[in-house]
Amino acid sequence: MKILTIDTATPHLICSLGDENSYITGVFKEASRTHSQHIISAIDELLESAGVSLDEIDYFAASEGPGSFTGLRIGIATVQALAFVKNKPCLKVNTLDAIAEDKRSADTLTLSMLDARNRRVYANAVVGDTTLVEASVGEVEIFAEKVAKALEDKEIKINKIIFAGDQAREMYIADEAVLELLPKVEAEMAEALYRPEDLHKVSLREYEAGRFLEAEELLPEYYAPTEAERELNK
Repeated sequence: MKILTIDTATPHLICSLGDENSYITGVFKEASRTHSQHIISAIDELLESAGVSLDEIDYFAASEGPGSFTGLRIGIATVQALAFVKNKPCLKVNTLDAIAEDKRSADTLTLSMLDARNRRVYANAVVGDTTLVEASVGEVEIFAEKVAKALEDKEIKINKIIFAGDQAREMYIADEAVLELLPKVEAEMAEALYRPEDLHKVSLREYEAGRFLEAEELLPEYYAPTEAERELNK
């Protein structure tokens, strides 16, 4: 069994290939506003490096978001096309889960954040295998309040906070009013976004949970109104 996963939710183009036992190989490229120009060559590079043909892929997976509206559509449309042509099922993954993947620990709060503009973030919060705050979009301060309340409600004690994602620095150096809402423990900022092997681990969990989709069921989750929707509601 082999899974090919594509994430175009961020300015990076990230692809992974793995099976039920392990991660095989991946691609991580800077692709701001150029996902459509590089996605096919990235897939070719991935398959060639693994010595695997497209016919050997059993499941095609894509990020549902959150992230760039255009980027998401490119990744999902590509995976839909591949799955349809090869008559294979799809899986969907969440980019915030991939960001948190290698940072999960029972005593560590991981805050994964992506830029949603205007001091807003796409974000989630996890401690170990527990999701404290589901993926959502909103102001940094509101997110911090949700995290603090979830920790209190679930009576979870932590010893460390990791700020991750392309908005990690914004939260890490945020004004004191925001940081005052969070527990006073050791804190650090993750330097890298995430690795292709983390993307495969998230896809593998979806496979093990049996959350398979037909190509037409694989849709982006924007978490916020698109520009067209905002214009319509004016």
